[in-house]
Amino acid sequence: MPLAFEKRIFRQQSVYDIIISVLTEVTHKTGVKYMVRMIEGKLHIVSCNERQFSWRIDSDYNLMSGNYSESINEMKNKIIIMGEKDEYLTEVSNSDLINLYGQLQKIEKVDKANKADANKIAAELLEDLGKVFQESSIECIGIPSLKAGDEIILNEIFLGLQGYFYVDKDAHSYTDGFHKMNLTLKYTDEVLEKEVASQ
Repeated sequence: MPLAFEKRIFRQQSVYDIIISVLTEVTHKTGVKYMVRMIEGKLHIVSCNERQFSWRIDSDYNLMSGNYSESINEMKNKIIIMGEKDEYLTEVSNSDLINLYGQLQKIEKVDKANKADANKIAAELLEDLGKVFQESSIECIGIPSLKAGDEIILNEIFLGLQGYFYVDKDAHSYTDGFHKMNLTLKYTDEVLEKEVASQ
């Protein structure tokens, strides 16, 4: 069933930011996450619910090194939902995270949302943002066709990085005929969302 959207006018925003903003709104309405990727020079919108072909990176044969870090820079442990006329609709919070890290608040403005919609959006945002964000990067033998947006299966025995990841950034280098790549990874549930101003 097609989704209905109000007409929106974006000013001074990049095309990429506009696309991610629209996909964020779709995710809030449907619960389905999407990724943007380029395939043979064409833009593709890929549902994260549909498992795509995954490259395998393994300590035993093509992984050279790995790094892991945690950050609360993007964490939000309290979500407040406001209506299109700045009226308060609802809020949710995670008291355990607030006790650990202090209150990290996000105010989300939604258009034409009722109380049930606002509660759903708040709960989804808290689930997505109410956590410590993990970032992993690896250096491995190059795979020419692997690029940002692809999914990999990683088995890194020293740091214990195992499972499905999305490639957030890729950098390929060639030295004396040897192809190496550096990949920044995100866990499969950490898909980019963005809100940008529109009229």
